[in-house]
Amino acid sequence: MKTLSFVVALWVALLHGPFATAAVAETVFTGDTIGGVRVISQLDVNDLESGAKHRFLFRGVEMGTGQHWYVPVMVAKGAQSGKKVLLAAGVHGDEVSPVAAIQQAFSELAPARM
Repeated sequence: MKTLSFVVALWVALLHGPFATAAVAETVFTGDTIGGVRVISQLDVNDLESGAKHRFLFRGVEMGTGQHWYVPVMVAKGAQSGKKVLLAAGVHGDEVSPVAAIQQAFSELAPARM
């Protein structure tokens, strides 16, 4: 299985994520792990532990070969309620600097203090 490494999403959700809609009732884990990272097909940030960082691979479209595309998702869910932000990078596939910038910013977050 090949990981779609050129897309990285960062969700900073402080207690109740605005990304969870009525259609998303819960986080759905596929039961798979790739490189030690759990695979999901649906995400509701309300399911995640507050004050912590979370990392997933989102299973996307299935190709004609039967393999799926996987998109890395990183969530830093703060310990307190407050504002939220979504950052995405690498949408064109050959733009690696924005991906590295988001990874660096994520590494410096302290969800327990947010």
